Amino acid sequence: MMQNSLDRLFGGICVALREDVRPALEDRYAQAQIDAAIELLANIAEHVAWKPYAPLPAGMREFHAAEHARFTAARRRMRDT
Repeated sequence: MMQNSLDRLFGGICVALREDVRPALEDRYAQAQIDAAIELLANIAEHVAWKPYAPLPAGMREFHAAEHARFTAARRRMRDT
């Protein structure tokens, strides 16, 4: 599985907000909020890094396992109906 860089992920989100979401908004306040979100994401992209091996906080592993099991069961139910 190929993993995109954070720059590419944040860039893609910014492009989608700028090119797809913002033009669909008529409210100036909502447009300003999108502009602020784009700027925030662009700034964050410069300061974050992947931490694939960072330890999970206590209880998170169990939480993720339970959510995965719940999702898998729901997917099976949908497939079986």
